[in-house]
Amino acid sequence: MAKSFRAKRNIKINITRFRERESNPSEAIGPVTFKISAILIAMMLPLIVTLFAANVVFRMPDLYSFEFDRSEIAQEVGIDVSAKKMSSTISNFMLHKTDEFSLIAEYKGKDTPILSITDAVRMEKIRGLMDTTFVIWCIITPLSLVLFILTLLFGKKKHLKYACRVSVVIYFVLLLAFAYVAATDGIRHKLTEMFLGADAGAGGLFPQLFTNYFRFEAAAATFVISAIFLGILISICRRFYKETNMFG
Repeated sequence: MAKSFRAKRNIKINITRFRERESNPSEAIGPVTFKISAILIAMMLPLIVTLFAANVVFRMPDLYSFEFDRSEIAQEVGIDVSAKKMSSTISNFMLHKTDEFSLIAEYKGKDTPILSITDAVRMEKIRGLMDTTFVIWCIITPLSLVLFILTLLFGKKKHLKYACRVSVVIYFVLLLAFAYVAATDGIRHKLTEMFLGADAGAGGLFPQLFTNYFRFEAAAATFVISAIFLGILISICRRFYKETNMFG
């Protein structure tokens, strides 16, 4: 009799739990799923802001124009072309407005192509690399948005709060890792050879256009834009997960 009573009680408990899960979808999905979702959001947010910022920096003409004006590269190499024309040429190529990377300038009284085939190949590799980062951005951005909405709809605000806090930590870890790579000649040269080829730093006009100072400016601009973008996203997220205070 005792065993039969326990069995019936266990059946009732299981039925009650099943009904509770049906009425509460988040319980049916399970807490582990939302923890995984929060971890994915935390990992993707730093990538989203960094890839977005890098594409803005390397595709828009502003940084190129600023650097070419500062360095006066045209006067240094003896060509008659404005910094605005040089920067717009690079930007148009990076934005796929033009298929071929070429720049015509007056040299010794004649209109002459001032970029070598090697320069064009290097720029194609840079554009291809940025295209890859943009494709990754287009994949992880809607994915993180879907995870964010689902987590919010199921009432897991604490998971979103955790994701936002961890994303800031991951962002600065990535920043420190990037700074270390940029400051280490051996690693930087290996990565340059991997993505741009072994001759990326030799010959042509390319090394004179993309100097170490330019790389520093590009890294600084990417950091500033990505930090601002991350701050905006975190601020927006806080509006959704912030608990309301009945006294204030």
